[in-house]
Amino acid sequence: MSRYFVLMSYRPNLSSLFRIEGLSLRVYDFALPLRSQLSPIFDTIAPAEFSDSRHEFASECFRSSRLSHIRSLSVPPTHLETPIKAPAVKNALKPTKTTEKVLPENDTKNTKDALVSNTYPSRKFSVAPMMDWTTSDCRVFHRLMSRHTLLYTEMVTTGALLHNDPARFLSYHQSEHPVALQLGGSNPAELAQCAKLAEEFGYDEVNLNVGCPSDRVQNNMIGACLMAHPKLVAECLGEMQAATKIPVTVKHRLGIDDLDSFELLQAFVETVKGSGCNSFTIHARKAILQGLSPKENREVPPLIYDYVYRIKQLYPELEVIINGGIKTLDECVTHLLQVDGVMIGREAYQNPYPLLSQVDARLFDDSRPVPSRYEVAEQFIPHIEQRVANGWSLYGVVKHALGLFHGQRGGKQFRRHLSENGHKREAGVEVFREALKFVEQTETV
Repeated sequence: MSRYFVLMSYRPNLSSLFRIEGLSLRVYDFALPLRSQLSPIFDTIAPAEFSDSRHEFASECFRSSRLSHIRSLSVPPTHLETPIKAPAVKNALKPTKTTEKVLPENDTKNTKDALVSNTYPSRKFSVAPMMDWTTSDCRVFHRLMSRHTLLYTEMVTTGALLHNDPARFLSYHQSEHPVALQLGGSNPAELAQCAKLAEEFGYDEVNLNVGCPSDRVQNNMIGACLMAHPKLVAECLGEMQAATKIPVTVKHRLGIDDLDSFELLQAFVETVKGSGCNSFTIHARKAILQGLSPKENREVPPLIYDYVYRIKQLYPELEVIINGGIKTLDECVTHLLQVDGVMIGREAYQNPYPLLSQVDARLFDDSRPVPSRYEVAEQFIPHIEQRVANGWSLYGVVKHALGLFHGQRGGKQFRRHLSENGHKREAGVEVFREALKFVEQTETV
């Protein structure tokens, strides 16, 4: 109960939920119940108890806790056929207060069933969360090339969300769906509150970072250092699941420092899966927490894909996604013979088109027309115009498109023009249009 009072100090308007949350936490302390176990508890309390207008927020939280309550969400733009249109409001990246998820057009599953069964979003192919890279602008750009790829945010710490305006970190464009929020933290109550925020803002998944090796986050018990504390990770994931109905997943390494045997990896998974989390994204390298930079930790420790394969063999009931050093769709197809999904990081950012423009057809049987690189650039222009009009730096938006013409005639000049001119205070979308003059309108994949 003491953790709940800390949580209430951040969100006083949750005080009217004391009776509900107090009861659920009391059960949770004994049994780490899953969401399905908590549902009957909520069902015993009548919504009328929250009829007071001052408790509107609490009433909404109560209603959203019931599996039968599904709210509506407008369908994201069909970006492959039409450019992204700028909303009329000043802030282009608006928070979404909804929990229902829109399935791809060719998916016949019922939305409610997908929410409960964790079948949506698909994690067959995803772009990894990367600090300073997978911003909302980047995700809007990537969505122009792939309808089905699951896109992740940068890691957002619980402290950033709880001590600031959450919209500053959680706002995004509706075209980004399916989109997942990655959280960094180790306080179960704080993570639970942030998982609830993810649901309120309409994210399709919330993921716990147990893989970042940066010493800056280690000092706050965030990231890869948590692999030495599997029981705490399980507790964090358990409370996150109790707080939300969207899927809760975890991303971690093979191990850390000398704690790098397969037996320890298996013990970690065995403990963490006891929380009810059934989706594990595994970076197939260990992290060396002392002596290597985050960049070196992505390159120096050897890749051991076999460890990830063996986890899937030992736990066929779990969803296992492999990450680390993967660069082509052919490699993805090979990995998918062993695991359930593939996550790609730097290659998807630095050379996005060969992967994202072809993945829908290769892995999702989606035969709809694929835009050319030049068409992708043109479709990105309305978003650039809107962001610049709202005061954002041109380069801060277009830097995510620097790799679009990688390996193409004029590609270097395209990147150079944006790099040299995009930082200027007066730079507008015309700088991006000028850069496009250096590239051919017909390209190769």
